[in-house]
Amino acid sequence: MIQCSKVWRWVFGVLAMVALVGLLSADAGAQIGTTNSRNLYRSQVWTGFRTWGTQGGTWANFTSRGVPRMTYPGHAYGVYILLAGPDLYEYWGDKGYLSGDQKGETYNNSYGEGVWVLARMPGGEYMTSYTGPRNPTPDIKPMYYDIANSPEKDYGYNTLAPNGLPTSNWWKGGTLQKDAPSGGLPYKVNNFRYRQYVEASRDDEAEQMVFCRWTTRSGVTVTRKSVAFSAQGFDDFFINEITFENTGDSDGDGKADLNGGKGFDLADAYFAVAQAFFVNHAGSAWRYSGGGMPGDAGGVNNFDDWLKYTDGADFADDADHKGRAAYKGLKLTYEYDGDLPLSFDEDTGDPYIDKFRAAYTNQRPLQLNLQEGQLMSYQFVGVAPLAYRDAGASHVFNSRDKGQFVQPKVAEQPQSVRWYKIITTPTTAEDPQIGSMTDKQMYEEMTKGVMAFPTEVGLFHNEQTYGPYDLKVGEKAKVVVAYVAGSGAEFETYSSTGRIKDMAMFARQGVLDQPTRLAKLARGEQAMVNHLKAAQFAYDQHYDIPDAPPDVMPKAQSSPEAQNQLIWSDEADASPHPDDGQADIAKYRVYRSVYQEWGPWELVAEVPVKGAGYDAAKKQYSWTDANSAAGFRYFYSVRAVAKPRNSWTNGKASLADLPKPVQDEMKLGLEGGLGAPEQRTNTSATPVQPITDEVTRMQKKILVVPNPYVINDKERNYGEPYVRFVGLPAKADIFIYSFSGDLVTLIHKGDFPGDVDRGEFKWRLHDANLTGELSTGVYFWVVKSLVPESLGKVQKGTFMLIK
Repeated sequence: MIQCSKVWRWVFGVLAMVALVGLLSADAGAQIGTTNSRNLYRSQVWTGFRTWGTQGGTWANFTSRGVPRMTYPGHAYGVYILLAGPDLYEYWGDKGYLSGDQKGETYNNSYGEGVWVLARMPGGEYMTSYTGPRNPTPDIKPMYYDIANSPEKDYGYNTLAPNGLPTSNWWKGGTLQKDAPSGGLPYKVNNFRYRQYVEASRDDEAEQMVFCRWTTRSGVTVTRKSVAFSAQGFDDFFINEITFENTGDSDGDGKADLNGGKGFDLADAYFAVAQAFFVNHAGSAWRYSGGGMPGDAGGVNNFDDWLKYTDGADFADDADHKGRAAYKGLKLTYEYDGDLPLSFDEDTGDPYIDKFRAAYTNQRPLQLNLQEGQLMSYQFVGVAPLAYRDAGASHVFNSRDKGQFVQPKVAEQPQSVRWYKIITTPTTAEDPQIGSMTDKQMYEEMTKGVMAFPTEVGLFHNEQTYGPYDLKVGEKAKVVVAYVAGSGAEFETYSSTGRIKDMAMFARQGVLDQPTRLAKLARGEQAMVNHLKAAQFAYDQHYDIPDAPPDVMPKAQSSPEAQNQLIWSDEADASPHPDDGQADIAKYRVYRSVYQEWGPWELVAEVPVKGAGYDAAKKQYSWTDANSAAGFRYFYSVRAVAKPRNSWTNGKASLADLPKPVQDEMKLGLEGGLGAPEQRTNTSATPVQPITDEVTRMQKKILVVPNPYVINDKERNYGEPYVRFVGLPAKADIFIYSFSGDLVTLIHKGDFPGDVDRGEFKWRLHDANLTGELSTGVYFWVVKSLVPESLGKVQKGTFMLIK
């Protein structure tokens, strides 16, 4: 009954959420649906996009919770995946019902980003339009990117989720959408193949691309191309190429309509990227409220991020962060978690403390898997330009873009860098917005120059404004920016492989003393800067970077021994590398997590090409996890590993030109990605005991799992008080006796639906009258078969309950 009530609580919660979304979508959020998103998820930084120009969520719009916001490490979270776009939902199915515990550990590192157009019309009228972080302004008109006639038209593959449905909506020979853009999806191109490298002819583009296009009442039409990569060393960022074209089209029909169809030449137009980073979300969620979002329970207690700008006059070292002078010129605006002055402890990084956990998160049964001292807010997240001009000391367009765009009238950009404090709710935030400012006031506010940055922690909107530009009708301007992230994990490695630790492993190091914790966290700043430099290299090279080995796409199933068995194809073995045409896969590494689908990852096996576990007839590999046990949940990542390389070229750059961490990875042998859904088993693999002939005849030793059952060890029991009897025939009697010989309970396996289909039985640790849970001690069990093949046959054993 207890377990059933929890399931129904989740079901009713989801139904209530869907109903509430329906009510709210009839109001201000009606224009933005919950499922019309496409998502970048090939890197470890995930986010979602919609045709309205939104990026991630939109502030004060409940429906935006159905769109993945910027998360690092990328993952899906709780019931909200049920409301997200099709390219992610296909990987999780009903995950939202069964793993809602993730909501309290969601790394929502931003609650939305957007693009601004600030125009001064020839007649003196000001027109300001934006797509976030707040709800888009009413003039935004969604359009489709003309993918069929674009430079990207011949890129992409029809990648399919495990259920056979596509996870992109454009590939070479694809079909155009017929729905109106307001209800349609951004075009998404997956320029990668499962189990094979990309073809050489398609290797000069990004691994994953999402295209959004919309227009504004000033006649400026915006096209945003967003790209991401899974190659390690290039998987901690995504890049937005944003083009602003003066089309004179204000209604989105693709034709100029302003000024009698002639459009207006624009003088002193500005364009901005705006974001509302929220690094300490996961930390505030467990401590103060269930969601940890602005305006949730806890109010200002949620807000203790630092906001910095590398090129501000006030940017300098502090006690924990040294060497910042080297970051000048990057034009990087970023946030990271600080210490809340009102807190009872020094909480930088938000180490988890169970006794301080908010009551709301106590409703999440698997929140007990959070480790004492686990770092919840360890990320650095920022945005910086990569290119905005044809010539200069830095931030220069690559050869593909050079000479194609109008140049800003001021050489050094961004012209303005602004920030605005969020107090508690949208009505008390200080950012420019319709309703509180006129278009002229917003234009003037957003172009005031670089502000002095905050001297205390909080939660902030921040903007980078580029311009001014003089745009005649038909002319275009362009700004290329990277959203980057980093953590101290970058500087810690696994002793077994020499590889950089995954972030979940970095976060779960137990209780650290304060100096050690602060030192580990601070290194995330340098990691973020390293990733920005990698993003710059990727853009400069037209995205022709070292290729990650192909995704393996393993299938998990239960073995006859009630253990997880992974099976994967051998296609990657012979796949030619696009840079030299040679097959270079040397082996496969199997990683396991007993926590979540983003780690922490433990290396549990290495399988050489054509080595142990390979079946030549079936052309597949098989590996069984001998340490898995019935009923426990496990996640796996099988990664192809390339042969070590001491040289590389794409025809323009060589190995020595690559970022140093990437050079190191290549010399070890590049390993497949770890951030995308295709690169891991996203729903937990839980082994079950099938009914086999050996089980039916009672020839297999019956086991009690776990044994001993440790009451206070939630990671090594099921998180709830029950054990499994594994190896049972379809029907059997199970007698449980106390150490003194008293009968505790008699269980009739076969009396309940599903009993006869599995060779196991899950028993809650109660006595026969269900009056209470069993006390610690030793218990005896006897199993008697009731099936004809082994009728009357008996096995006996013991199990222990300990604290």
